[in-house]
Amino acid sequence: ERPSTWRLIYEGNGLANPEEIMMRVQGIISLKDLPPLTNKPRSVQLWTNIHLRQAVSLTGLGTEKFEQSIDAIIHIHTIFSRTFKDGLLDPWLLSAFKDHNAIDISNRYFTSHRQSPNTVQLPFHKLVDPDRILEGMVDRDIVHSEENDVQYFELNTKNGDTREQYIRTDPTKFRIGDHVEVQMSFVGVPLKGGKVQMMAVLRALTLLDCRHSMVGIIWNIRRMTTLTQ
Repeated sequence: ERPSTWRLIYEGNGLANPEEIMMRVQGIISLKDLPPLTNKPRSVQLWTNIHLRQAVSLTGLGTEKFEQSIDAIIHIHTIFSRTFKDGLLDPWLLSAFKDHNAIDISNRYFTSHRQSPNTVQLPFHKLVDPDRILEGMVDRDIVHSEENDVQYFELNTKNGDTREQYIRTDPTKFRIGDHVEVQMSFVGVPLKGGKVQMMAVLRALTLLDCRHSMVGIIWNIRRMTTLTQ
């Protein structure tokens, strides 16, 4: 029987339990679809609800560090490809913002109980589902599990402490143009015809700097373009 997903695991030296590989990337939010939900979806069909997801797209506006992160993901895709027969893993596709590369990262709110019968229901965090809309969609067919849990943080610099402090924050704080750090993992998802697609899965999103709006960023890009002409 085909697995429901394939995961990138680090086995270490065999002395510790295998761990799923995580990657951290910093960038600017170019697109987002984050909680909370303000209205219950009109459709009550299982296969519609199970595809609901929290998602974010990051761009580095051409910075070298961000492009290095893209190279690292391409390398991870190459490692993944060795798991399957040649040609079965679809190419990993970059997204775009303006003329710059971007990365799409997402995570579903729910897991299929049929595909993962041993999955344990995890309560939604009150900041993610304050009106309990998502909680009301849980039934015997779909559950919110640890695999679906995305944590939202904010870098706290208000106390003048030189040490970095991260506090749990409301997802509604995030805006397009914010400087953030994403923590992601990678899974292979089965497609029709025996094909597989590698997905970047959102695990945590941290707000680092919210002083810049997208309007300000675009203005700066235009100004720099004018200066170099």
